[in-house]
Amino acid sequence: MPSDPRAEAAVTIAGPLVNVAIAASIFPVVVAIGLIDGQTSVNQFLNKSIEVSPMGLLVSVLLFNILNVVFNLIPAFPMDGGRLVRAALTTVVGRERATNVAVIFGYAIATAMIVFGIWIEQPTLPLIGLFVMYLAYVEGKGVRIEAMMRRMRIGQFALWDGGGVEPDDGLKQALVGGARDVAVTVDGHVVGMLWRNDVLRALRTAAADRPVSEVMDRNPFTAQTSASVHDVHQLMEETNRWAVLVVDGDVYRGIFTSDRLMHVFRMASEQTSLRRRLVQIWTVVNRRLREDLGSAWPGG
Repeated sequence: MPSDPRAEAAVTIAGPLVNVAIAASIFPVVVAIGLIDGQTSVNQFLNKSIEVSPMGLLVSVLLFNILNVVFNLIPAFPMDGGRLVRAALTTVVGRERATNVAVIFGYAIATAMIVFGIWIEQPTLPLIGLFVMYLAYVEGKGVRIEAMMRRMRIGQFALWDGGGVEPDDGLKQALVGGARDVAVTVDGHVVGMLWRNDVLRALRTAAADRPVSEVMDRNPFTAQTSASVHDVHQLMEETNRWAVLVVDGDVYRGIFTSDRLMHVFRMASEQTSLRRRLVQIWTVVNRRLREDLGSAWPGG
């Protein structure tokens, strides 16, 4: 889903508009056939939906698309209505806070669906409510991870790896320590990238004595140490690369690989887990109660 609120709103509203278009195209056909067949009330039209006939199929499709629009526009994140609420709030309070508010809406409406379903003894509603609640949690956590990765700088996680190899080094020397992707540098400046696949391919052709300069990629992708982990991840996705060289100005500072990315992602996921967030909330509440109540509060 696009992070720009206008783009998100446009993408979100496209789904319900498709349902509206389908319903609008079927409606006059259903009405015309129904009038010809002698149906003059809404109930007669609705009863047609249970018939096994072309008319019954048309009525069923019409009702499905209408109900789908109504259901999806309920402001329960991450349904379409909840996404529209998030998009509207993003312009005011930012994407992360807007997502938190939308998730709360989703939890509240999902809870209401569960309670109402139990009250009327309809098991489908509680199941839908639990599903909406789970999706809201997953979407909310995803946005929190994204926000955290936007705040993290790539320089924090770059691997130095001995400063890389030099263009005149032999391929065998580049493999010291194991086959890996490694920077090619001269006096601390990046001049290329040696991909492990290229090295292994060259070794299979008995070219182990060739210098690194003959095999290296002379146009590697680089990222500044101040770049966010999120932006570098996007670069890796767009260029289909599993490693990016990290530089400070034009000086080599390390390499950021897909393995490091997974490490950062797991760390961000742990930091945004529900258990950790509940512990953080309780810690803040406990501290404030201790400050307000003093010795009257247990442990104060």
